[in-house]
Amino acid sequence: MRIIRIVITCIICLCGFHAMAQPMPGNGCMTKTNPNRVYQTLIGYSWGLPVYQGWATQYSEWTVQYDITDYPCYTWTQTVANGCYIKFSSSSSTLTTGNAGVFTGYSGNGCQLPLDGYTLGFCMFTGGFFFFQMRRKLLPKAPRPPGPAN
Repeated sequence: MRIIRIVITCIICLCGFHAMAQPMPGNGCMTKTNPNRVYQTLIGYSWGLPVYQGWATQYSEWTVQYDITDYPCYTWTQTVANGCYIKFSSSSSTLTTGNAGVFTGYSGNGCQLPLDGYTLGFCMFTGGFFFFQMRRKLLPKAPRPPGPAN
């Protein structure tokens, strides 16, 4: 039973890694530093411009604006230079200006996510592992042959 809990926990963690690694389609705010980081958690508006959360949140790194090697199924399109703010601390009122834009692209159009290429191997390994575990636990143990008499 302990092994089953460990495997289920690992599967849940692997599913969580996918969510942290990929951008979400929609609006965002890109920093002006290298590497560029795009934040997508909207927390409000200031002076008519959107403010995005820059602390304790997911972000996507973009080394060069048009380099999509990290996210081959997505594209970042800048819509407005200096069109948004990023707030890097919950306790500070300081806002950093960023470039507003939008992530588009992924809609299940044949793009493989980073873990997709390993799914078949992972399933085969897990199935084999459970097969041998269940076989070991369910088969009766063979009786020991009698040993030499003392």
